[in-house]
Amino acid sequence: MDAEQLRSEGCKVIDIVADYWESMRKRRPLPDVKPGFMNQLVSAAPPTAPEDWKTIYEDLEKVVFNPATHWNHPHFFAYFPAGLTYHSIMADILSSGLSSVGFSWMACPAITELEKAMLDWVVELMGLPEHFKNSHPGPGCGIIQSSGSDSILIAILTARAAKVEEIKSSPSIFQWLPNFSLGKSLYNILNYNVFNSNTDRPSYDSTDVITPFYHDPRVFQNFVMYFCDQGHSSIEKGAWLAGVRYRKLKAIKGYLGNYGLDPDALRKAVQEDRDRGYIPFMLIVTVGTTSSCGIDEIERLTPISGMINFDCSPMWFKNGTYASRYYNVDAIHLAHEYQSTGTDYRHLEIPLGRRFRSLKLWFTLRNWGADKIKDYLRGTMDIAILFSKIIVEDQKFELFVPPILGLCCFRLRNHSNSDNERLCTAINRDRRIHIVPSTIHSVFFLRFAVGSPMTTKEDAVHAKKIIFEISNNLFKK
Repeated sequence: MDAEQLRSEGCKVIDIVADYWESMRKRRPLPDVKPGFMNQLVSAAPPTAPEDWKTIYEDLEKVVFNPATHWNHPHFFAYFPAGLTYHSIMADILSSGLSSVGFSWMACPAITELEKAMLDWVVELMGLPEHFKNSHPGPGCGIIQSSGSDSILIAILTARAAKVEEIKSSPSIFQWLPNFSLGKSLYNILNYNVFNSNTDRPSYDSTDVITPFYHDPRVFQNFVMYFCDQGHSSIEKGAWLAGVRYRKLKAIKGYLGNYGLDPDALRKAVQEDRDRGYIPFMLIVTVGTTSSCGIDEIERLTPISGMINFDCSPMWFKNGTYASRYYNVDAIHLAHEYQSTGTDYRHLEIPLGRRFRSLKLWFTLRNWGADKIKDYLRGTMDIAILFSKIIVEDQKFELFVPPILGLCCFRLRNHSNSDNERLCTAINRDRRIHIVPSTIHSVFFLRFAVGSPMTTKEDAVHAKKIIFEISNNLFKK
C-alpha cells in the first residue's frame, strides 16, 4: 500500500466501523458459536498471492462481526464497562499511524510529556491529592500501564523491593528474628550471605550468578501481603508472579451495605504472622470489587498497614522517584542526554516499549469535556438504580447488595444457588441480553452492569422483561 491507498481504504474501514455501531441493535450481544468454529471460516494455510481489499471486507461479517461478543451492545450487561468512545477509536488510529515506541523520553518526547499532562488532568477529575501530579515539585508521579493487572504486579514488586531495601539497609531490625524458628533460619541466611560481605567464612555464591540488590529472594522468602477475598483475581496472580506469600482475608458485609475487608481481621492476621516470624510488607485495598463493587474502608485500614496507591491502568506513585530505582536497567543503547531531567516510564513498568495511550484521554476530554463525562456516569448509575427497583417487583427477585456505581446484584428469592445458576445459563443461551454471575461466601447471584454508552432506561426495562420471561418458563408453579 501507499499513502493514497491508505487514505482510500482507511476511509472505507472507518465507514465499516461506523456502520457496525449504527447497526448494533440489530445484533445480539452474544454470538451463537462453539470453540473451533474459525477452522471452517479461515483457510489452513496463508494465501500465496495477494487478495484485494473488497474480498477481505466481504469476509468481515462472517469472520469478525458475527462471531464477536459485542461489548458495547446496549444489552451487554456483563463484567464492567469497556469504556470505549469514538474519540478513543480515532486516537488508536493516530497512535498506530505514528507507530512510536516510547520506552524513554528521547524515544518519543510527545508520548511521555502528553501522558504526564493527561495523568495530571485525571488527578484533578478524581480529586486525588496534588502530590500525585507529575507537575508537582515532589517525587509523586502518574503513569498509564497497559492493564490493571500490570499495575497490580508493579505495585507488589515495588512494595516488595522497598521492604527488601529497608531490611538490607538496616540489619539491626532482625535482632528479634532468632526468637522464632522461621526467623532463626532467615536470620542465619541474611547474617551469612547478605550483611557480612567481609566474613572469613567460605562463600558458596557463584561469582557469575547475580543477585539483584532490591529483588533478593533470600530476603523476601518470608514476606506476606494481605488483601480481601473479594479482591480481583489479578492480585492473587500478582503474588504468584512476585513469589510472595499472601493472605486472602474473608470479607464482611457492612460498609455501604456491601462486602469489604474487615479491619479487625487484618489486625489479627498481621499480628499472628509477625508472631510466627513472617514479615508483613503490603496491604492491597479495593475501591470497587469485581463481584459486587464493594469498597474497602481505607480510612480504617491504612493505620494498620501502609500501601502504594494505584488505580487500575492509570497508576500513581506517591514517590515515583524512589520506586523507579527498583527497575532501572540502563543499557547503553537506551541512554540519552536528558535522562537525568526527563521521565523514562520504562523504569515504572514491565514492558520496555509503550504506545501513545494518552491520546485517548486527550481526544476524549478535549472533545467531550469533563462535565459530559460526569453526566454520562451519573446516567449509568441512574439506569442501574432503575433496574434495581423494577427487578424486585412482584417479590420474585431480591437484591444481594444495594446498587452502586452502575452495578446491580440480584438473585431469585427463596431459590437455591443451583436455580440461580440455571437461570443465568438460560439467559445467556437465549442471547438477547448478556450477564455474568458471581459468588460471595458460597452465595450465587447475578450481576447487571451498565456498560454501553448506547444503553438507555428502556433497555433496562427490556432486560427485566426478558429475565422475568425466562425465569417464569424455568420455574413454573
